[in-house]
Amino acid sequence: MLLQSQYITKAKTYAEELKTKYPDDALTDHARILMGEESQSASAEQIASEQNRNTAEQELALKSYPNPFNPSTQIRYSIKDAGYVSLKVYDLLGREVAVLVDEEKQPGAFTIEWNAGHLPSGMYFSRLESSGRAIIQKLLLVR
Repeated sequence: MLLQSQYITKAKTYAEELKTKYPDDALTDHARILMGEESQSASAEQIASEQNRNTAEQELALKSYPNPFNPSTQIRYSIKDAGYVSLKVYDLLGREVAVLVDEEKQPGAFTIEWNAGHLPSGMYFSRLESSGRAIIQKLLLVR
């Protein structure tokens, strides 16, 4: 029982860090719902946030194949404008587990392979950020 209590405490700590670091991010919204801090009912704020994400999806694209995967997947992304691009992978607790791209890029489509052979099975999130926009995709590692 003590071990479970430690995991809950750790999860709450990571959720707080996530809320501080990315207050308006979809991953943070999911963490708040999982922690029971918010219901899934749509508020005006959530609708506005969803509209912003739809705009981002027009400027950014993020897809992986295969998904679910074991142990690696090809992550394809495209950007509309030149600039700094960040592509990171997070676990369910919001911990960064991989930095796949962290550099200036020209507009275009790109593919990168992510090998998660060293990680446990579970759900992960890839987050693509460019030109002040960000989108997130769920990834499922199945052993």
